Amino acid sequence: MARTYTKQIVVLSTAVLLISWSSGCGNSKKKTEAAAKAKAAESEAQALRADPDDKLGQAYDHYSGNGTPINYPRAALLFRKLAEEGNAIAQFSLGAMFQNGLGVPQNYMEAVKWYQKSAMSNHPDGQYLLGLALKEGSGVPRDRIEAFKWLQLAAEGDMKYIESRDELALLLPAEMMAEGKRRAEEHHQYHGSGN
Repeated sequence: MARTYTKQIVVLSTAVLLISWSSGCGNSKKKTEAAAKAKAAESEAQALRADPDDKLGQAYDHYSGNGTPINYPRAALLFRKLAEEGNAIAQFSLGAMFQNGLGVPQNYMEAVKWYQKSAMSNHPDGQYLLGLALKEGSGVPRDRIEAFKWLQLAAEGDMKYIESRDELALLLPAEMMAEGKRRAEEHHQYHGSGN
């Protein structure tokens, strides 16, 4: 609802500016259009700053093409702004964009950096993808104990990750699995459970 209202305000503001500027201010048509675009961008930027929750929705709209054309660079920009502010969902999403090279250059180390930030905030998806990166050594040195820790935490946060955790457990000696579980408990002590 808020997103629709914000978009209506931006469209209305742009229309009013176009009508007022095209009614003989003495500017050329190109200058008028450029000024109108600048004002619309400014209005959009103000709307984004006014409603931080809506930024996440807008980022997903640009990512998925929900009500707007797919624009991965714009989605990445919006996700980055929120990620830098500590939003765990945006951190996970930005990591996925780096992993897949959508709107940003593909960079596994950068993906892991954002997954780790999300994981530290107890976001199960971030924990899961960090665990997979550690398991495979993708963008980070391979560490199966640490991988188990993150997959354990992800499984605790979302049941859909239990199978992945259990598959890794089958590959690990009992002492490595026990160490992974100990590290997961230690994470709970210092960072809470997030559940």
